[in-house]
Amino acid sequence: IDDVSGYKIGAGDELSMTFWQGGKSEEHKVSVQVDGTVSLPYQEALKVSGLTPREVDKKVTTLLSRYERRPRVDVQVLKAKSKTANIFGEVKNLTRQPTGPGRYYLKGKENLVDFLSRAGGPGKDADLTKVQIIRDGKTVVLNLERAIKQGDWVENAIVDHGDTIFIPSLAQSKRRVYVLGEVGKPGIVEFVGDIKFL
Repeated sequence: IDDVSGYKIGAGDELSMTFWQGGKSEEHKVSVQVDGTVSLPYQEALKVSGLTPREVDKKVTTLLSRYERRPRVDVQVLKAKSKTANIFGEVKNLTRQPTGPGRYYLKGKENLVDFLSRAGGPGKDADLTKVQIIRDGKTVVLNLERAIKQGDWVENAIVDHGDTIFIPSLAQSKRRVYVLGEVGKPGIVEFVGDIKFL
């Protein structure tokens, strides 16, 4: 996770901080507290929430440079537990776990296609043309099929903390047309997918 650009550390994340002196290293595994701080041997309540691993590395290196010449620190996120998103609907539940509908920890800036893939991928009856993201009380409908097949990345949103994603089934996405005039069976016709008129 430490190399995923943009991942902001938050409460609940587990970090590894490796301090180097000469050729020797000393690793400290710490959890980010509810107030966004970690405690280290030389510094209590060091604020790390909202920073990337690289920013924490720089902050700790600057702090250590008061006491040591050319300190070196490596910071890695061992377990990302501070940011989650939910996914429901037509999501495959594979034998490898965790997959299927449910809550997942976010791993940096993750787009919708990657998030769905990690959750198990679309089910066989998934309608990828009407995927919904509910964010801050607002619903946005995206066409993931266009993102996947045509490379239209406008339709492939970045998943944010607190998002709820719904993958509808084809049955839920049925559309209707009214067939009138000189036809064999006039009336309402339901269809799934795209329809072409001659």
